[in-house]
Amino acid sequence: MITGIYLFISLCIGLFINLYLTMILSCMAFKFRGSYSFIIIKDTLSWVLSGALIPLDVFSDSLKSIFNYIPFQYITYIPVKIATNSTSIYFIFNGFLIMMLLMMIFNFIWNYMLKYNQGYNGNA
Repeated sequence: MITGIYLFISLCIGLFINLYLTMILSCMAFKFRGSYSFIIIKDTLSWVLSGALIPLDVFSDSLKSIFNYIPFQYITYIPVKIATNSTSIYFIFNGFLIMMLLMMIFNFIWNYMLKYNQGYNGNA
């Protein structure tokens, strides 16, 4: 039962990390016209670096230590490890801190990029 709760929490954290990464890149639309390519690159990196395409366990220990510094592992790899009871709950707390950091970065970039907004509708 407790593993199910931890799994739900880690899935929510992974969802919000992915959401904030996408929203940070979507803010590029205020500055550049074609921000969709940034999101495609992020999605491709996310598939590889989150363990969705290739499990992170097959990589060497030196690469695994690099994966600890990027947020992609919290999207797929950590929830799977929690579901199989092969990791500690420490990763949930660490993922929550990364999620909060990405939220603050998004808020900063959002407020900065609003001055580049080129709204053409006029139905305010």
